[in-house]
Amino acid sequence: MQTIKNAYSQGVNNNLYMGTSIKFNNMNHPFFSIITASYNNDRSIQKTISSIKKQTFQNYEHIVIDGGSTDQTFSILQQISKHYCLRYISEKDDGIADAMNKGIHLARGKYIVFIHADDELAHNNTLRDVFNDISINQNKVCAYSIYYTSNDERNVASPIRVPYWYKFRNTIPHQGAFVHTDIFRKFGKFDTSFSISMDYKFFYKILLAGEPIYYSNRVASLMGSGGISSNPANVRDRLTQEFRIQNDLETSFFWKLLQKTFQFLYFIYKIYFFHSTKKQNTQ
Repeated sequence: MQTIKNAYSQGVNNNLYMGTSIKFNNMNHPFFSIITASYNNDRSIQKTISSIKKQTFQNYEHIVIDGGSTDQTFSILQQISKHYCLRYISEKDDGIADAMNKGIHLARGKYIVFIHADDELAHNNTLRDVFNDISINQNKVCAYSIYYTSNDERNVASPIRVPYWYKFRNTIPHQGAFVHTDIFRKFGKFDTSFSISMDYKFFYKILLAGEPIYYSNRVASLMGSGGISSNPANVRDRLTQEFRIQNDLETSFFWKLLQKTFQFLYFIYKIYFFHSTKKQNTQ
């Protein structure tokens, strides 16, 4: 199997680095595009890449969008790309939504999933299991469960199927969402004005439009503890962004009234009651 490796040192803006490692089989038309956003993740990105390399289903491409890391992340990508089918760029970006959009722009697969530099695919057969599900259900949005760690304990977050619950909370973890490229063409990419809740806005639009969703309790990925949305320090900002999305997208007066009530009660719960209880448990 022929392999071509290209590496470009510096781009014209002196900030852009790009490299590819492309194996000529079916990688020009992969079924999955796995997009990894990274920034100074030299301690975790190898574990992320390893979980992808071990997949028994090989019809995928892996794209890493690095935000111009100042640690050893870029060097790790260079080394790994010598023996792994990897496409990557390293340049400053405008946050994780911008990085995700760059990945979407480069993606050549039918379905896109985001496994960031602190995340992992759940097991070696994850992509094969998802492929088999898609082959049967043919849906363009497939939502799976994810593992996440809280207080050193592994928990499962499943996509919520309750009708209309998306009007109050994000119901689909993006690390467990496999989305057809047609959906991005139809609904657009991620809104870069949201630093945390860009995925909530994206899925809110999809659910509001009545797009069919395939839900599964099967665990597809492990979300790392270093993500923006999982950081307790960002709870206030995350809630503010979620409430803004609801206010911007919802058109029904009835739902807006319910959302206002929910926003008030949920904000008090998360900021005061839940946060203080969590602090006591860690003392």
